[in-house]
Amino acid sequence: MNDYKDLTVWKEAINLVEDIYKVIKFFPKEEAYALSDQIRRAVVSIPSNIAEGANRNTDKEFIQFLYIALGSASEVETQLIIANRLRYIKNIQAELEHIMQGGHVTRKFINYGTAIISKTNLTKPRSFKFYKTIFRMPKGFVVCTVKCPKFQINIDVVSLHLDPFRKAVRMKQIKELVEILENDTNPIVIMGDFNCDWKYSESTLHKLVELLDLKIYKPYDENLITFPANGKRLDWILISQELEFVSHKILPDHISDHLAVVAEIKWK
Repeated sequence: MNDYKDLTVWKEAINLVEDIYKVIKFFPKEEAYALSDQIRRAVVSIPSNIAEGANRNTDKEFIQFLYIALGSASEVETQLIIANRLRYIKNIQAELEHIMQGGHVTRKFINYGTAIISKTNLTKPRSFKFYKTIFRMPKGFVVCTVKCPKFQINIDVVSLHLDPFRKAVRMKQIKELVEILENDTNPIVIMGDFNCDWKYSESTLHKLVELLDLKIYKPYDENLITFPANGKRLDWILISQELEFVSHKILPDHISDHLAVVAEIKWK
């Protein structure tokens, strides 16, 4: 018997439920008891079957329930394809038609990575997976070049996800990141889940800021919490010295178990 709440696949399935419920809020009202209801039931079935199977007596029974969960996942995928074809998801995609996604983990029950979505065209898309760590899901980052029409400049935008458990691993990961970015001539914006805060002078953040000559919005402000579960600021936006922050906000909207961070940036 397994404690299903410790299973990564169950945790990811719970996150999927939250994300799907946010998506179907944009569906037409007439779909409230039709396609929307079907999607809700199917997506809730995924973590439910994983939990039930984990509490069965044998691995064979557990596997049977995992297959049922997989079937429900395929059902959700099909229903979302239908919703997209019916243009029910158009409000979510409004003006954000350019997407670059890097899949750092692609497995039977888990598929995740980092991504960049943009109003303007994304060029030179690149996806990188950090070196594999023992007993850890691999993390990584994506890089794209975005042209800023107002100032006629190109900016390299990075979306990343660092290891949540060990500083030594995060240090190796930012070394890989720096090796990719250090020869770029464009200003840089790096954003994502760094899984560390600014509190300690030897932190990963300090090192990355130093190596790429970047700056952060109010790094010592303890009120800027992005991860409510432990009351820390783990999600950051780092920018080159040629840029400056006009505004920086942490929204009440949850992105998985983190809060959304929004910043307005301009050329100096």
